[in-house]
Amino acid sequence: MIWLGLITVTLVSIILHTLIHEAGHLLAGWSSGYRFVSFRVLNMMWARDADGKIRFWGNQPINAVAGQCLMEPDDEENFKFIFYNLGGGLANLIFSLPLLPLLSNLLLYDETPYLFAGLFMFFTVGVSLAIVNLRAKDSGGMPVDGLNIKTAKESPEARYGFYLMLKMHAIMATGKTYKDLPPIEIRETQSLRNYFTAYPMLLKASQLEELGHFEEAYALLKRIPDDQLPKYYQGIILLSRFFLETVYLQSEESLSSAQQNWAYLAKDKKLKVMLINRHPAFLPYQVGKSALIDHDFTKAKNLLSENRKRLSRLANKGHEKNIEGMLQAIEIRMNALKVV
Repeated sequence: MIWLGLITVTLVSIILHTLIHEAGHLLAGWSSGYRFVSFRVLNMMWARDADGKIRFWGNQPINAVAGQCLMEPDDEENFKFIFYNLGGGLANLIFSLPLLPLLSNLLLYDETPYLFAGLFMFFTVGVSLAIVNLRAKDSGGMPVDGLNIKTAKESPEARYGFYLMLKMHAIMATGKTYKDLPPIEIRETQSLRNYFTAYPMLLKASQLEELGHFEEAYALLKRIPDDQLPKYYQGIILLSRFFLETVYLQSEESLSSAQQNWAYLAKDKKLKVMLINRHPAFLPYQVGKSALIDHDFTKAKNLLSENRKRLSRLANKGHEKNIEGMLQAIEIRMNALKVV
């Protein structure tokens, strides 16, 4: 029973501090002139729709993190990203550090350990979450707030890439996709090893793909040195190449490259989770692998059906349209093979 209580207190502390962390980003963003886009804790999300109204969305697919607050900066010239990124970790510390005097008193004078154990766990989770997010290192391959600040400060091109990333989330929340945007500007940079300087190129490649310029999109993706980026972005770039190679390029050389990319992802402990993740953003690659590499069409059809069921729950309608387009492209290839 004691272990059950500790597990319960730990889980509750994690949920509460996730809520506190994202609320910290929300308040820091508002104070920096940002506009609200979405706020998610676990599978519960509040998001701004195309009409500017905030709606609640339950049962949202969870991607890689327990919570996320997305906000839209005003303009690039006045882009303030430091406090927005610090807000989450600072909020965790504000709700955790004041507990130290109370914990000291409980440890010395309270004969019942349960209150101390609960508050100590809440304190520990809060401080740990703050440290993990505020340090300038990735966490399990995922870039965190402190690393975002360090990376965006490296150059004007990196700052622009971070600004573009946040703006893109806001634009797609209105139901637009990459092809609805004006041509993406790629600014000359000395280093693509910074994931924010690489992002405009990734975004441009996605736009070219939607517009049917597959060779150009692939050439842009090949220019990005993915092995120098945090694992999460490395995985996104390799999967983007994989999709073009299998669905659109279809040459013997591209299919061989696709198999190599998939094998590389499957061998890496941090990357292989993308190959089994059931989030709608990752399922199209699994569909493509099953249908166009393994020729396991029964599995591909089942994954297609599962993806569309999960896709209908997405609050971000731009992402929904983009993923549906990917599924339709796979179906066209499967039809060409006379298997649908």
